[in-house]
Amino acid sequence: MTGPEARPTRGGSPFKLLDAYGEQDRSIFFGRDEEIDTLYRLLGESRLVLVYGRSGTGKTSLIQCGLTSKFSPTNWLPILVRRGTNINAALAEAIAAHAITPIPAGTTLTEAIRSIYLDHLRPIYLIFDQFEELFVIGGKDEQDRFYGAVQAILNANIACRIIVSLREEYLAALDRFEQVVPALFAKRLRVEPMTTVNVKKVIMGTTAAYGIALEHGDATAARIIEQIHDNRSQVQLAYLQVYLDHLYRIGAHNDPDGAAVFTDAEVDEAGQLGDIMAEFLDSQEKDIQHLLEQTSAQIPKGAVARLLEEFVSIEGTKQPISLETLQSRVPAAVPWLQAALDALITHRLIRLVDNLYELAHDALAAHIAERRGDEAKQVLYAERLVHNCLEEFDQTRTWLNAAELALVDRALRLRDPIDASPRLRLADPEARFVKKSRSKRRWRLAALTVIWLIGVLTPLFLWLNWMSSEGDRVYAERDREMAMAKASNETDLLGHGVVLYTTDFSVVDKVCAAKDQNCNKQQDDNAQATSLMLLAMEANARRELGASANAKTIGENFWMRLAEADRKYYSSDDVDTEFYADLRKEAFRDGPVIGFFPMDLVRQKAVLSRYFEIVQRYNPADVPDRVKDAKQLFDLLDREVQIEEGTKFIEGDENGVVPRFDDGNGLGFHTDLDQACNDWRLWNPDDMPAPCKDHNHIAESPKIP
Repeated sequence: MTGPEARPTRGGSPFKLLDAYGEQDRSIFFGRDEEIDTLYRLLGESRLVLVYGRSGTGKTSLIQCGLTSKFSPTNWLPILVRRGTNINAALAEAIAAHAITPIPAGTTLTEAIRSIYLDHLRPIYLIFDQFEELFVIGGKDEQDRFYGAVQAILNANIACRIIVSLREEYLAALDRFEQVVPALFAKRLRVEPMTTVNVKKVIMGTTAAYGIALEHGDATAARIIEQIHDNRSQVQLAYLQVYLDHLYRIGAHNDPDGAAVFTDAEVDEAGQLGDIMAEFLDSQEKDIQHLLEQTSAQIPKGAVARLLEEFVSIEGTKQPISLETLQSRVPAAVPWLQAALDALITHRLIRLVDNLYELAHDALAAHIAERRGDEAKQVLYAERLVHNCLEEFDQTRTWLNAAELALVDRALRLRDPIDASPRLRLADPEARFVKKSRSKRRWRLAALTVIWLIGVLTPLFLWLNWMSSEGDRVYAERDREMAMAKASNETDLLGHGVVLYTTDFSVVDKVCAAKDQNCNKQQDDNAQATSLMLLAMEANARRELGASANAKTIGENFWMRLAEADRKYYSSDDVDTEFYADLRKEAFRDGPVIGFFPMDLVRQKAVLSRYFEIVQRYNPADVPDRVKDAKQLFDLLDREVQIEEGTKFIEGDENGVVPRFDDGNGLGFHTDLDQACNDWRLWNPDDMPAPCKDHNHIAESPKIP
């Protein structure tokens, strides 16, 4: 270690705080050699790599600094893309910014990428950082358009690779992305929190690079690590930089003219990490508030804290925002807004990226979200609700209901703490949507009142008349409907069983070689099974619709659409429940059947059987969302079992008859639950659904080891 007399004296803190490492920081980027090598190798193996990890693990620094060190400027052209206001527009702008040859209007995305490749003659690397913003802020149309663009790039013969980087809690949101781009998860890198060994490398390397001595070398570094690890003995890199900066300032305060040395005593004085990020945020915020109050009498108390809330989404993540949007959302801040933004940048709480302001790190967003009051949360919920309902209106044709309108009305009454103006500010289209929803609601209430009056009086008369003459006919009709339901259930079991037993995923839609007899035989078997399944489903449709049904009506029937979903599912390598999503929604649109509706029960039973088969094709440890979804299906199946056994029934239906099934209705839900629970025990024995634990047959069956 260099002698104290040779060490530099203290000046301004050299630490990066919440800033990511960039290309210029190669010499001070430590502790990620293994991840850098892995990412570089994955990019050599695939044109699409997914990078994910917890917030604060250094994903951005790994890509922008670590990966950069593996390339020379002549063998790659990195293009960093952040969503901004729209990821598709941001991608087009980023590509145009790198063009030497002007790109004509109307040029396709792949042609534009090919053009800049010819301009630079270097492989292009599109880097989509903080990709979770697409799910936090973006809409479905924006997402779908982007997914298609990525697949088009991968299909094109151009020298372009793609890196997608996001926080790991948003991995489940990639489901639709993967449907369009099946290779999404093929090559992926999870950026783990740093090990103690690597954190020590960061501390030792960074302090040495900045000319800061450690009083007892490794021992002092270990002492720092003891103070900053969390309950899981892990270290957040963003916290480490803030802690080292805090330690540096303690030393500068204690000995402003002394050498830059981190002593054990100063480490003890700094104490444990605790809530140092919150302390850092509060102290910086107070400094900025005080600075602004000195320069302008217009600054109200709490102005900086109020402004910082605009940079955080309702989910607690950072949210990029333009100057114009800030001015519209906090109009009272207009006279001092630019001065406040400049101060926030100087104090490294926010940064300006592509004309959008954003927090320097998600760690700050989490603390700002935690201290957000109930009124601010109500406003955000109302904003998101109105925005989403309006965006989806063309598909759903659904106006705001009474509860939603009440939530919006409460938010409209809330006032901004810095100037008492309305806190909820709706854009004109959203305000019109709310107004029209209220109008529709009033008309609906009036119409329902009239209908209710008619509905109360008319059935009284009809019911008295019906009870005297139609009782026998109703029971006869019920017997006929039950018989038809049993027949449809058996037909579905046969039709689905044939295709389930026969289909071989490895040869479906595969062109067989002339001498490949096994393949040809399997294709013939598959075709025959599909035909039998279609005949069975057509029989169900005709039974349900009657002899007079035409081909169009039969084709649109539930059973024929279920057959088509089966055909698509079994001829696809992509095992995905989306094939049955619409049918599931239709079958359970009113929830589990309660009462005497055998045909509705049979439809629900058919859909459930498909879902139980699908979910058990996955590893439960890899798909927690599917485990949760499957448990909901068990609850539905349990309800149907209770109906079948006669333990669940309603006191009366529209005909005043109490349906009971003391002898069972013969639709087989009890057997289905037995089978589903036994299958689950093989699939995920340590986390059995509640209905399986309570079900008598299952409780008596031996546990499978």
